Amino acid sequence: MSLERYADDIQIYVAICPQGGLMNDLCRLVNGTDDVCRWFLESGPLLNPTKTEVIVFGTTARLKAVDMSIGIMAAGSNIKFSQAVTLLGANLYRCLTMYSHMASVVRSCNFHIRALCHIRPRLTLDAAKSVAVNIVGSRLDYCNSLLHGTSQRNFDRLQRIQNAIARAVTQTRGVVVQLTELRRELQRQRVEFIYWS
Repeated sequence: MSLERYADDIQIYVAICPQGGLMNDLCRLVNGTDDVCRWFLESGPLLNPTKTEVIVFGTTARLKAVDMSIGIMAAGSNIKFSQAVTLLGANLYRCLTMYSHMASVVRSCNFHIRALCHIRPRLTLDAAKSVAVNIVGSRLDYCNSLLHGTSQRNFDRLQRIQNAIARAVTQTRGVVVQLTELRRELQRQRVEFIYWS
């Protein structure tokens, strides 16, 4: 069993043995959670069972062998297994397909691209590039190492976001233009922004 602590969050996790050790591993997880609850009671703060989540990661075939209907007891409450959890801003689906994370990134980027389109007529080209890089580009870059080995569909979604950023900056909505050079320039600015941050 392993434990990770953050400012206001604790994560307890165990590796589940594929050779039928699921119940033993879940018992270790429950015992670890009980120890954490006991420490919280002795130290003053309380665990919030409504914010406690449990998830099992694995392949689709392995997850079919796990009874997800029962949940586990933690902090005095029966907590059902989640389909997805958010970990430091990354949405992780139980099969680790990254589709839920990509949906969240696309939704957030599209919101900010629409906002940029509204204010773009009042911005200079350099200011628009700066907004695109710092607000939208940073969302594209956050946790992108998790996308290693992901599907082409996810990469296509990222490409569409980059095209939409370039169109918003150049104010060429609906016009077929060559966006490759502008995308490269925005990428260079994103790299510089990350380097200097």
